[in-house]
Amino acid sequence: MKLYIDFSTLTLWRLCPQKFIFNSKLNLQGGNTDALNFGTLMHLGVELLGISKQEAGFSLPSDEAIYNEIEALAVEKQVPDCRTVINPFLKVLHQLTDEASQYPLFNIPSDERRSLKHALTLTAAYAKNYANEDLKYKGFEHKFEIFLGKTAKGHEVYYRGTIDGLTKDSVIERKTTYDLNAFTDLLSPNYQAVGYVWAAREISRDINLSTVIFDGISTKGFGKSAGAANSVSSRWTIYTKPQDLFLRSKVKVTDYQIEAWKAQTLKDADRILEDYASDAVSRNAPAACQAYNTKCAYKAICMSGSKEMEQTIINSFAKQTEVWQGFEIQEDK
Repeated sequence: MKLYIDFSTLTLWRLCPQKFIFNSKLNLQGGNTDALNFGTLMHLGVELLGISKQEAGFSLPSDEAIYNEIEALAVEKQVPDCRTVINPFLKVLHQLTDEASQYPLFNIPSDERRSLKHALTLTAAYAKNYANEDLKYKGFEHKFEIFLGKTAKGHEVYYRGTIDGLTKDSVIERKTTYDLNAFTDLLSPNYQAVGYVWAAREISRDINLSTVIFDGISTKGFGKSAGAANSVSSRWTIYTKPQDLFLRSKVKVTDYQIEAWKAQTLKDADRILEDYASDAVSRNAPAACQAYNTKCAYKAICMSGSKEMEQTIINSFAKQTEVWQGFEIQEDK
């Protein structure tokens, strides 16, 4: 049997095997689509910005020009046409708007936190905050699928993922989060950093690569939450203290950590396959029910009180339409 797995799936299973089953086996929709799409937009915006900055003559336009462009694209909903835009950064805003037009969040009111206006404004704030950065990128969005090894039960394990950026000596991993303090708490120890350094070494054939730069971007500083009655723009962090919305932290990875991570991942792979085939798995309540200050979307199922009621609630759940491709099982022929 072959198991294809990524960091997100491993984290989900380690948090709560039952949540893993609901998400990765039963394919029940359990995430905030707008939040996922907003994160995707921010990743794309920073990637496009990084590519543009590699080109000769890149410069940020005036704050007034940026503001007018954002108002036209996100508030007036002007149809983007990248072919007519000369300034490289304004072109990035147009490309982001074009991408966002494919998502439901395109129609979210502009004063709410996960709106298109927030994505464009946050991208502009990021560009100004790191206008003088000296990161020399070697590439962006490196998708990988690499053979990790065989488990004790003889199953082949392949590790999947996407490295946001590579420099000469570092992996860049971006995190869009509401709470940067919670983000920093996750940095050490960090399985993602170790796995991505291992993958980057395999991709680049550079055994000396050992650093991950976590690039934290907070969505906290703009707009109201959906359904809130008021939104006071004079208090939005994006305008008062935009620098507070960004944080970078370096993590060093050792050879010992890589070997320990590989051994643990292969061990967990056997247990994941056992849980996937089982009729009953552990439910890590209450710790997993409110992890990362977010209520588990599947909590009502686990609290149902009977097998029949549990199945009724499961049947009422919508199925995920955009299935994450980080997890896959292939049976032996």
